[in-house]
Amino acid sequence: ARWSVRGELSVPDGALLTVYIGQLTPDRLLSPVLDAVPRLPDVWLAVGGTGPRAEEVRGAAESCERVRVLGQVELARVAAFVAASDVVYYGLNASDPNAYYFMPNLAFFALAIGRPLMVTPVGEIAEFVRRKRCGVVMEAATSAAALDALRLLSEDGIRSGLAQRARSLGEGRYNWTHTASDLLGVYECLFNVKNCI
Repeated sequence: ARWSVRGELSVPDGALLTVYIGQLTPDRLLSPVLDAVPRLPDVWLAVGGTGPRAEEVRGAAESCERVRVLGQVELARVAAFVAASDVVYYGLNASDPNAYYFMPNLAFFALAIGRPLMVTPVGEIAEFVRRKRCGVVMEAATSAAALDALRLLSEDGIRSGLAQRARSLGEGRYNWTHTASDLLGVYECLFNVKNCI
């Protein structure tokens, strides 16, 4: 599936494919990676989703043949695009208070499949990536920092180590089996089914 999806996107062998799939809304910061990719000839970017920033993504694709617009991606295909990627990008806008308090579903796809994350230095996802060493936290939410991060992730040895840690996390603690148990415990506490003290 990895190679068929890369073929579908016309991504050549040996290229670094970065993927973002999510809402294209103001709280998602895409400009750093959209600005950086055209400056790195062996790096490609595929962006999936819909929303107010779709025009920004289309404009980037018109200016650079290595930027692919996926549009709305069915949930059943998200894993295939993540598996086809080498890096999963997630940028958050620091001016949005909600950006600090959530882990996106895309991050869990990356862990399950074993792909390193590249994230802006904002919120819980940045803290998680930094603490678990499963990707790169950009120095700032800028195109220069995105360039640095993509150059680092282009090094096979570095990317491979980060990918192995991501997969280990996905196979160990961060999967539905453990999460379902945690969630059930929270509900049991809320409804006083068991003593939670």
